[in-house]
Amino acid sequence: MKKEINTIKDFVYYKNKFYEPKSGNTRVDWKEDDDEHRWEFMEHPKSVISTKTSNCASSANLAGTLLKNSFDKVGFIHDHTSFNIDNPGGHLISYIKQDGMYIIFDPQQAMRRTENILLLVGKDLDVMINYYANLINTAIVTAIEGNEFYTLKTLGRTPDTRKLRIPNYYEEKAYIAWEDENDPLTIKFGDGPKRAPEKYKEFFEDREDHYLYDAYND
Repeated sequence: MKKEINTIKDFVYYKNKFYEPKSGNTRVDWKEDDDEHRWEFMEHPKSVISTKTSNCASSANLAGTLLKNSFDKVGFIHDHTSFNIDNPGGHLISYIKQDGMYIIFDPQQAMRRTENILLLVGKDLDVMINYYANLINTAIVTAIEGNEFYTLKTLGRTPDTRKLRIPNYYEEKAYIAWEDENDPLTIKFGDGPKRAPEKYKEFFEDREDHYLYDAYND
């Protein structure tokens, strides 16, 4: 399949023809040292291909996997609203880099019955992200280089204390590209999850180079 999907146009055509939308990530909650942990797990590309359903995060993972060998770089852009609004939440989209040019696009919009898709082109990723952030209602935007992104943790009990955590695995690959100075929301790096959904085990229990390995082999 990777040999047949070499461009964003190929990916959009493939996904638009075969896939249906779904919502939500798999969540794992537990309490440790009087702190509440909630990790969200994005669907693995193999599961996405099998079910032909995806949300924004699993769509971005699918795009990264299928396009990683066709471009100089692939990556993700994660934005999250303030927790001080009704129905707070995040969104994950993709970017590619080739010959000094970046393209930002939304893989989830490449879906059946979707007529429009976000597509931004430019030479400076940060400038493009700034433009994107001003198009939407968001509090913080993170850029993550790589073809896979699987977990994000929420900490804190109130909107003003709630924080997002990304596993240390991404520390050299990710940075905050834009943030609302008037909002308290922050993103930090920390230890990866100690628990993960059982359905993910087949993908990570043998990958000693991956941070989810410890969730099944401790």
